[in-house]
Amino acid sequence: MLIAMMMLGLGFQGPIEVEMKGVLQTVKDGPSTRAVLKINDDETLVLASRRKDLEEELKNASGATVVIEGHRAKALLPPGVDLIVEDYRILDVGDGQVPRLGQLAVFDAPEGQRLLFVDETGRADLLPESWNKRMMNEVGARLWILGRRDGRTFVPVRFRILRARAERGSE
Repeated sequence: MLIAMMMLGLGFQGPIEVEMKGVLQTVKDGPSTRAVLKINDDETLVLASRRKDLEEELKNASGATVVIEGHRAKALLPPGVDLIVEDYRILDVGDGQVPRLGQLAVFDAPEGQRLLFVDETGRADLLPESWNKRMMNEVGARLWILGRRDGRTFVPVRFRILRARAERGSE
């Protein structure tokens, strides 16, 4: 308790929970890249997360308008970081289009293996057979997707992989 009182007396400030809206961008930072959130023309925040998979998603969602949930506290942030991200929501991927987020999955159909897109609500949609050849190696990847229904099939018009599938043995 004494330590807590001393910290308050010294002006220590704990994490400040925030929710911020902006456009994700990826910027070069030496040999690597970082995700930043452009709030407006005058304010850009450098993002980080305790979860490497979330940092990967933020970089891969570059260009999307998002709401970021996280915390700020200068004393607790790594150097060069403005916001620690806990979660995010994609609001728009261009032209006001709101994508579905989910994962690629595979299932055994009578005619052979087929790919499914399983969104965050648990809804599973059959993807066109043409996707099998080029996307079967991506089963387990997290992505956003825009498309339309065509009979039993969901036909993707645009998509982006946010997080590559986990390698076997690293799960």
